[in-house]
Amino acid sequence: MELIKKLKEYLVEYKKQFILLILIVLLRNAIDLSRPYITKIIIDKGIMVKNLTIVNLWGIILLLLLLIYSRFMAVETLISNKIQQGIVFKLRNKVYHKLQKLSLSYFNKEKKGDILSKLMSDVEQLQRIITDGFIIFLMSVITFFGAFIILLRLNKILTLLMMIPLSGIGFLVYIFTEKAHKGYREVRKIRGELTSSLQENIFGIKEIKAYSREKQQLSRFSFKGRKFFKINVYVAKLWATYQSWIIFLSSLGYLIVIWYGGRKVLSEEITVGTLVAYIGYLHLLYTPIHQLNHVNHLMQHARAAGERIFGIMDAYSDVKNLPNAIVLTHPLSGKIKFEDVFFAYENENYVLKNINFEVESGEKIALVGPSGAGKSTLVSLIPRFYDVSKGVIYIDNRNIKEYKIFYLRSHIGIVLQEPFIFSGTIAENIAFGKENADMDEIIEAAKLANAHEFISELPEGYETDVGDMGNILSVGQKQRLAIARVFLKNPSILILDEFTSSLDAESEKLIIDALKRLIEGRTVFIIAHRLSLVRNVDRIFVLNKGEIVEKGAHIELLRKKGLYYKLYNLQYPLAEIEEEINALNK
Repeated sequence: MELIKKLKEYLVEYKKQFILLILIVLLRNAIDLSRPYITKIIIDKGIMVKNLTIVNLWGIILLLLLLIYSRFMAVETLISNKIQQGIVFKLRNKVYHKLQKLSLSYFNKEKKGDILSKLMSDVEQLQRIITDGFIIFLMSVITFFGAFIILLRLNKILTLLMMIPLSGIGFLVYIFTEKAHKGYREVRKIRGELTSSLQENIFGIKEIKAYSREKQQLSRFSFKGRKFFKINVYVAKLWATYQSWIIFLSSLGYLIVIWYGGRKVLSEEITVGTLVAYIGYLHLLYTPIHQLNHVNHLMQHARAAGERIFGIMDAYSDVKNLPNAIVLTHPLSGKIKFEDVFFAYENENYVLKNINFEVESGEKIALVGPSGAGKSTLVSLIPRFYDVSKGVIYIDNRNIKEYKIFYLRSHIGIVLQEPFIFSGTIAENIAFGKENADMDEIIEAAKLANAHEFISELPEGYETDVGDMGNILSVGQKQRLAIARVFLKNPSILILDEFTSSLDAESEKLIIDALKRLIEGRTVFIIAHRLSLVRNVDRIFVLNKGEIVEKGAHIELLRKKGLYYKLYNLQYPLAEIEEEINALNK
């Protein structure tokens, strides 16, 4: 029932269609319930007394009713399909919208393949219970009680005898429901794991082939596939056992009717037409039971799917706008201050500790340090990809939580080590940096990013389709598209995270040339392991184990001969470093 309550809001805009659907179901149900009684009339008042007029008249009436019934079926199918597709569209969009609002911490915990499975497979599973399940349930309940009342009127004793197998069926439904729900919940869970594994193998196919790991990955995928196979077989066995007992008890009911009813016909206590009608209504009594079993089957699938879907809907975003968050009428200048900042992804395992610094507008800062020192985490706090655990971050003398998130992020540009390229054209990917950008702006941004030349050489220029995740482009070309996006966005604050680590010398030269233009007039944070790239920044912050252990310009840090000096020594000979220090001292 909890699931049905949650789905109510998705039915509101289809209220009229739903009422019409219910009306059609009721009329179709009335025709179903009338057919055995019409058969009784044809047999008792037509065939048994050889009255051809009665046979013809009620035969024509029955034919017309069947024709109307078929038309009702067609209209019902169209309406229910429209409601189904509309609700699925709305629900999927709402789930996707919620995913967009969740913070990165949610995606760090959840597997992407499992999220995809919830968004596609589980939403589609819910659609079946919304209309198919509802229609079958409504028809089954009305048919069951309608047939039961008519059976009582036809013969009370025979109907009371029928209650014996019916009570057994009710007991089976009770036992099956909980067992099935646990099984279906496991099916949905393992389906998500299987989807996630498949996604990883597809996206990582180059690495799999490069390291000749096909056999091992197949083994891992097969292991999860076998788990999925086993749980589905378990559920199938459960369902088969349940169904077989339902069929046996239903058949027992028919046997009672034929045995007891046949005796009553022979003793002339009831007519042949009454027995035929009784068997017809008995069929209408048992058919809903089988249909309700099917609804139960759908419901258990839907409950399991619903738990997963509404798990997303109920998920808590730990990064959200404050009630009084503001949007300024002017852009941010880019003055940044970290005050006693601590951050942990979970519990109190701090990956950043006691971070304090001030950066003036337009200042260029490099973050260096060993892998895992917390450099990328630190810059991720500026656009509020995560919120600080303790302390405050200020931009332009305001706590960044005072700004609306979209406003804050609209003034921050990011160039990552491996930028994501969306399916679509070159122009669409560059325009990702600015909504409604015109072609002149896109081309100008590409020129500034040193991307115009290679784009012009592509078969369709800016309208060239980049393929799945930009697979027709090199790493350097992807980087230049990412830089063009930032040029188009024109942010006050710029974050460059390992932007040249995977590039060849020619691509690096082009990108560094583009970045020289990009960083002008902006507050910039540069993360780079190649320390030659950060010699000319205003200041360098050296991080180690989540703390800033050194600050200063390149030459100052070399003179201190601390951690920065050691890191620099890993990349350059000691004699060369000493020569550089001596040259700068002069």
